[in-house]
Amino acid sequence: MTFFNTAFRNGGKMIILRTLLVSLLNVFLWSGSGAAVHFLSIHLANLPSSGYMVMQPLFNYSLENQAERYPKIFENYTYEAKVNPDSPICGPQGVETSVGLMTEIFAEKTWFPDPSDLTVILVPLCGPSFVVFGDFAREMDMLAVSCTNIDGSLRNTDRFPSTLSFAMADTELYGATVLAVMKHYLWNSIAIISDQLSGSARANRNVEQCRAPLEQLYERRSEFEFLNIITDSSKENFTRALVTARKFSRVILSCTLGEQQRRAMAEAYDLEMMKGDYIFLHLYGNEVPGDHPLSWFRNDSLDVKVRAAFQHLLVVGSPPIDWKEFEEPSRLMHQRREIMFGDPITPYERNEFEVTCYEAVVTVAKVLNESYDPRDARSFSGRYMTQKMTNRTYEFPLRPITFTAGGRRSTLATVQYYEAYNDTFKAAGLKVRSSGTGPVAG
Repeated sequence: MTFFNTAFRNGGKMIILRTLLVSLLNVFLWSGSGAAVHFLSIHLANLPSSGYMVMQPLFNYSLENQAERYPKIFENYTYEAKVNPDSPICGPQGVETSVGLMTEIFAEKTWFPDPSDLTVILVPLCGPSFVVFGDFAREMDMLAVSCTNIDGSLRNTDRFPSTLSFAMADTELYGATVLAVMKHYLWNSIAIISDQLSGSARANRNVEQCRAPLEQLYERRSEFEFLNIITDSSKENFTRALVTARKFSRVILSCTLGEQQRRAMAEAYDLEMMKGDYIFLHLYGNEVPGDHPLSWFRNDSLDVKVRAAFQHLLVVGSPPIDWKEFEEPSRLMHQRREIMFGDPITPYERNEFEVTCYEAVVTVAKVLNESYDPRDARSFSGRYMTQKMTNRTYEFPLRPITFTAGGRRSTLATVQYYEAYNDTFKAAGLKVRSSGTGPVAG
């Protein structure tokens, strides 16, 4: 792996990846095993929201559940998980580990099934890491499924003809919503406070959520002025960043997690920023363990300050879901996690990534039952299955799922404001929906 690592670091990502694919495909020997569907899940790190100890039991339970529902189609199905718990799920190291992990899988020459079977790769990773598996899926004509975070790269259907994204946390959509809010209110400048959150297991979540707004503001810098202020809430409070931000703009986007956002709002109150016309924006994608929806009440000394400051705050994110509809499958998944790893979740914490990954398995199973025919060679094609699954809506008890023709789930971002009278965040009129070609305001 020395040559691979050196070449990867020197920037030859696509060349090395293509070379590895061609070489491995040429030397790999297939052996027939009869028509079947094979599932492979890929896991990096052990985060409380999307790590292997969360996702592997989820896929294990979900596939068994669908096998009971569709016994004929799942008669000979297999499932295996590949794990690297020491790698981050995002960033350059996550991408490099993803390439290395997929290369090792090919090099084993024992896992990959008969080419007359269909292989589905389940990948609960962030966008850049998932891209690696989308490339492998294209070359092997497998179906690659993402179910956590994703960005705009999958719209390139020539490069990714056999990939699907079930993700509701669409970072590109959050960026488009921030810009839509600025355009709607005729704001032409914004200060961004970027919290590094060093030492936090959720730092990658924060980076991913804020990546798209920063990229899109840079692309449209002729329209909007912006200043990116770096801070680290694990090493300092927010006062320095807030003082710098208010000198630049009255619109301030704080890229941090919910608990830190609460502290930032209290400090803004202490700086008397509530007496001016300052507006704060906060990004909140999916509800996951350790990062819950914003609340002013903690029964501490900040409560009064934060409640007053929330009246100057807009929250951009995905609409909340009805958790009652997911209680039973969630309970069974957590039981499976305890059986597999001896790791009960106490107290229980909601995790929307569990929902989207469960929806991914249920939807794939439904379409397999509709379309998979072992006598039809097209049924073994990831491209064919992608075409069968896209450009349609699925009605499920929890919520409907609509796929664009480009293989992306149609998602919605809302803008919420705090209504003091009812003591709750309510949706404003502005909404932005993703489409096959990009976000659309409406």
